[in-house]
Amino acid sequence: MSLTANATALGRLMGPGPRMPVYLLMFVTNRCNAACDHCFYWSELNTKVKEELTIEEFDHLARNLGPMLQVTFTGGSPELRKDLPDIVHRFFEHSRPTNMTFCMLGHSTNRIVQHVEKMLRLCPGQKIKIGISLDGLGEDHDRCAGFRASSTAWSPPSESLAVLNIITRISAWTSA
Repeated sequence: MSLTANATALGRLMGPGPRMPVYLLMFVTNRCNAACDHCFYWSELNTKVKEELTIEEFDHLARNLGPMLQVTFTGGSPELRKDLPDIVHRFFEHSRPTNMTFCMLGHSTNRIVQHVEKMLRLCPGQKIKIGISLDGLGEDHDRCAGFRASSTAWSPPSESLAVLNIITRISAWTSA
């Protein structure tokens, strides 16, 4: 984000008159492969999937919001949306956020990597942060996230972190 766009976003926050938002927490889907016992959104997960916003609706939203400091994409698990990079591109084009953050389950490593690589191509220079939810180590994670005890549930999030740390211009972290 340019210094001018940053100043515009800050002016919207601190200037006189009506205030426009500069931080957006965007639930892009309610699809999720987990069943975390601590999830505040559990009763909405995997329902009304056909009612998700379209690319055109995200484009309209981004155009009307204008300059943003931060856009956080969450859900459910946003990596489950095949069109996530296109959604992100709309906000890059129209809102020019300083930061874009993604809160992900981390169980679809290949899809996450494909999404991140496409986002980096579509949004040159954009700062992207990926948060992978880890609810403990090994079996503790599997139990908290509602997965049956197995070696497969724990592996994808840790694999996703390892792969994402290789890709440049992003920051990957865990939330516990």
